[in-house]
Amino acid sequence: MDANELKALLTLMSDDDPEVVSIVKDRLESMSAQNLDALLNIAFEDGDSAVVNRLSVLMQNHRVELTEFRLSRWIAEQSGNVLELLWIIAAFERPLLSIKTLNDVLVQLNYDIWLEMQHDLYPVEKIKKIDHLFWQKLGFKTYQYHKSNKVKPTSMLMVDEVMSCREGNYLIICMLYLLVGQRLNMPVSLVKLPSVFLFRYTFPDNIFYVHPFSRRMLFSRKELEGYAVQMHKVPEEVINEHFSGKELATVLLKELRVAYQKEENEQDSKLVDKLISSLMWHR
Repeated sequence: MDANELKALLTLMSDDDPEVVSIVKDRLESMSAQNLDALLNIAFEDGDSAVVNRLSVLMQNHRVELTEFRLSRWIAEQSGNVLELLWIIAAFERPLLSIKTLNDVLVQLNYDIWLEMQHDLYPVEKIKKIDHLFWQKLGFKTYQYHKSNKVKPTSMLMVDEVMSCREGNYLIICMLYLLVGQRLNMPVSLVKLPSVFLFRYTFPDNIFYVHPFSRRMLFSRKELEGYAVQMHKVPEEVINEHFSGKELATVLLKELRVAYQKEENEQDSKLVDKLISSLMWHR
């Protein structure tokens, strides 16, 4: 469907006539995930909250195929836009969430840190400064799950809520740290080691590694090579291992599945299983 056809369908959605509502529902049921995604984007742009709400209700039956389409597109494009991935995961649970809203909040977070940055610092000092501002000034921290907690584990994977309350699942916190650093033009990337995530800062004259949750410890390349040897690994195989888009999406989905299981929501847990299985076949 082209843009005009999609806009015409949205216009019909504002009609409360039962016959029209039935026609629109049948049309949505037969639409591809690509067209559903485009339809929702147009609805957000138009800003008609009533239509967006109605559309989100009608699209509940398409949660899996729509999320699968978005994930497949994100992996294929290889854009590295981590915020878009976090939005895709959150939109599975919160279909009314807009990526523009997330970007606006992230822009403000970056601005709050940028105001405090001293741009003539040496690389190590810059890293320590960003760490201090992210963890201390902005107050981000990881959420510790306990059965007695009233907070839903899934909410701690929703990037909009994590940016608002400054507390969340460790993976979402890692992704936000990465986004903040990259938007400050820092040469930071996420590296996976056995049983641990690290941030790698690659400067022209040196490379540094930061452990995000162990008092923000700073490692040199030589120190990590020693760690790799202790793990009976070849250092180059371990330290140069970046997350692919597929791996990152899979890890986040597995965290979402665990969160649903903690909430004893077997229905949504099984839906996430379908998404994980679909990624297994994605190149």
